[in-house]
Amino acid sequence: MKTRIVVTVIVLFVVATFSLQSAKTGVTEPQLTQAEALAFVRALNTAQVDTLLSSGAYASLEGLAKHRFLQDRQAQIALKDSALGSYADYKLSVVASKDGKHYLLGLVPQSGCGTAFLSGESGIIYTGKALGCPAF
Repeated sequence: MKTRIVVTVIVLFVVATFSLQSAKTGVTEPQLTQAEALAFVRALNTAQVDTLLSSGAYASLEGLAKHRFLQDRQAQIALKDSALGSYADYKLSVVASKDGKHYLLGLVPQSGCGTAFLSGESGIIYTGKALGCPAF
């Protein structure tokens, strides 16, 4: 339980930091549409479930980027380290707990007021916008 809380706090911090930086840089529309970004988050969640069923543990971004469900998107995924990277014009974070039983992912626009996405092992996808940005 402590691991899950720590991972949640880390990912929320990363998402909040990216969101605040995005709000300060001005309003620009992301290259991906909201529907395309949502489809990517759904693909990540599906790949995580497949990884869990085949290996017994969720994967970090580094392992997930090579998953067969993401083959058509691999060219757009740029890794910075095992948990952080970018996808098109979004910052991407996928953090798996040490025991592999939990994960959190965040997809946040690199700039502007686009929609940010947050999800985890529940499969529920949360959306939001940075403070100061117009509502949906």
